[in-house]
Amino acid sequence: MFNPNFSLIAACCRWPDSLATRAYVADRVSLIEDWHAVIEAAERHRVVTLVFLALRQQQGVPAGVLAELSKATKQKRLIGLAQLAELGRIGQLLSLHAIPFAELKGFSLGQLAYGKTDVKESVDIDVLVPKRSVYDAVDALFSSGYSLCRTGSKASPRQVHALVDLRKDVALCRGSNLKLELHWRLTSTSGLLPESIEPSDWRDVTIGRNLTLQTLAMPDLLAYLAVHGALHSWSRLKWLSDFNALLNRMQREEWQAAIEREQHPGAGEAIRLALQLCDLVFDSRRLQSMRGLSCDPQLVSHSIAEMQKPSVRAGTTTRKRMKQVINNWKVHSRLFENNYDRLSLTRNHLYCERDLMMIPLPRSFRFMYAILRLPLWFAARLKLVSPKKIDHDTSNK
Repeated sequence: MFNPNFSLIAACCRWPDSLATRAYVADRVSLIEDWHAVIEAAERHRVVTLVFLALRQQQGVPAGVLAELSKATKQKRLIGLAQLAELGRIGQLLSLHAIPFAELKGFSLGQLAYGKTDVKESVDIDVLVPKRSVYDAVDALFSSGYSLCRTGSKASPRQVHALVDLRKDVALCRGSNLKLELHWRLTSTSGLLPESIEPSDWRDVTIGRNLTLQTLAMPDLLAYLAVHGALHSWSRLKWLSDFNALLNRMQREEWQAAIEREQHPGAGEAIRLALQLCDLVFDSRRLQSMRGLSCDPQLVSHSIAEMQKPSVRAGTTTRKRMKQVINNWKVHSRLFENNYDRLSLTRNHLYCERDLMMIPLPRSFRFMYAILRLPLWFAARLKLVSPKKIDHDTSNK
């Protein structure tokens, strides 16, 4: 089912460490023929640190491979320290303006899942604010030195209004190394999760001695992680590793109760998919232990195929990208219970951030974006050679 390189890095992502896990990793080390491909796979899945921690205890791993992984791990941890310091600064800034915020998927999840913050890797900082506070948050962040990653400039009020109405988040950058994704919705689709979770339903997570962050509480956190992974086809192993490690830190009765009392029925298929993938990738045997639960096999096979691709990019040509988009839509539509919610999968494609920045239409004319989508796409293609365009890799999510 899995190729040898993927099987090895998946074994390395089993958490917490144990004698059984070390033996499991050792069995897969002996099957590796191309160690450079293993390093590339660890980078592509954003699990370099987990792979290094597991392989440094193994015999038969080339010294050069361990040295390269060790160097990369140190770089990841330095980036993490810079992100943590910036998150503290952002927290002070938003608190000064009385804006509540929750961190998504980052250090708070690392603490909850791994018991520490230097294992989980992130390429950006994800912050959720209530929709009613997003305009104040944007103003505060722009005033503190952030700008739109896409353009390198600040957004006009009309652009911000278009983004808030039609998108779920926006990528902001400060300098060349710090990237923040500001969220006001949990997902761009309908039917899987509520638009947002009120601050009264968040929980505190203590990071070190001096920082307390808020994040989603159970069972909202499990539902969000499952839906996020499913809508991205679980194409990065780090998402499944985080989900699995989080469940491993909980008592069996605790995580079963959290799933059974799930308040968002639309997330049920996504949660079952996450449990099934954990069973297959990490041999966790959770879904099979919950009688009466099963997952759509097409969702499972699609996710496994996406995990093992050498890249998360949809393709090198327009035709390949379109084919991938259509295929993803067909598979992801199986997560939804009705056709109305399935149509929301087209939202990100109809309301492209680039289009909203180019032509921030008034609310009464925003139906025109669906009509203008193709002409604007051609216009954007013609601007690819422009030196003013800032090309940020959006595949990192």
